[in-house]
Amino acid sequence: MNNGRMTFRFDMNQDKSGQAPQDISAGGGDLGTAKDYSRTQQREETSPLETWFYKDVEVEPVVQYPEFASPDESENFGDISYSGVSYGGSYQTRRPTQWWKFALPVAGALGIGVLLGYAALNFISGVNDGNSGAAGANTAAVQSQGNTSSGQQATSGTGLPDTPAAGRIPVAIAEQSYYLLQYGVFSTPTGAQQAQQELLAAGLAAGFDPEGGNRVYAGMSPDREQAKLLSSGLKNQGIELYVREVTLPAADQAAFAGASETVNSYFAASGKLVNELSSLSASLLSGAGGIVDSAAVSDLHMQWNEAVKGLEPGLTAEGKSLCAGLEKSVSQGIAALNEYNKNQAQGLLWEVQDSMMSFLAGQKSLLSLLS
Repeated sequence: MNNGRMTFRFDMNQDKSGQAPQDISAGGGDLGTAKDYSRTQQREETSPLETWFYKDVEVEPVVQYPEFASPDESENFGDISYSGVSYGGSYQTRRPTQWWKFALPVAGALGIGVLLGYAALNFISGVNDGNSGAAGANTAAVQSQGNTSSGQQATSGTGLPDTPAAGRIPVAIAEQSYYLLQYGVFSTPTGAQQAQQELLAAGLAAGFDPEGGNRVYAGMSPDREQAKLLSSGLKNQGIELYVREVTLPAADQAAFAGASETVNSYFAASGKLVNELSSLSASLLSGAGGIVDSAAVSDLHMQWNEAVKGLEPGLTAEGKSLCAGLEKSVSQGIAALNEYNKNQAQGLLWEVQDSMMSFLAGQKSLLSLLS
């Protein structure tokens, strides 16, 4: 140590390369002064910054450059003077992006879109409802036509399964004529009932038609001559009868919730069955004798049963009630005819006649309901 001026350097850290800083000697030579060293440090500190990453978080160091004291502001302590150097640093982290900040606006936009779409649908539905009254007749016609082509059952506005909304459909029901043995026409239903009791007491059939003017019938046949022959046989027993023609009219339209073919098939099967049973029983009562071909009758009975089962779903509650009565009449007539094959009792043949007149009255009411 000499008596010359001495300059000291205070190193905080080594540089990044791991090399120790160069020595600075006092005075002259190659070592330079503290002021030169400060300038060298300033150039090193202003070099490009580096970035470190800690656990997927990018960290950028922010370096506070040292404030260098000028030679005039250096503090002196005796013969020793130094320039103060302060080092300071701080780190500022970049926060990760929070996904929910983007999700909330997107969800809000979707919600608004759904609400607008719902409002638009309600508006369109309201317009359609306003026009439904004017288009009601067309809708009913289209629905009826669809049911006719597909054969499906329509439903009523009340939702009741037994009261379908029957539209008018085209049908082809042929006219059917029968010849009944009329016993009398009475002014009151009470008088008609008394006449029925008289016929039953004589062992004959007793049909009643309240819609035809309280008329009472004793028998029937699909053939006029056969009906006259039967009437002559009863006249010999002291019973005066009058042959009267009763016609079930043809129809080209029907109020039915189903296919046209269903209605046509039913009335065709009904005509065959009632013709067979009434004609067969009238012939046997006129003295023809013999037994009944039960196989042919059973086949007709089976066809009619299938037809009435197909018809019932398209009828109203009143129509179904009429069908129930028709089924009862047919069952009674078939049972009486089968029993006749066993003992040939004429009373059983009159039961067949009675059941067929009851069937004819129910058939007339059903046809009126459909028309």
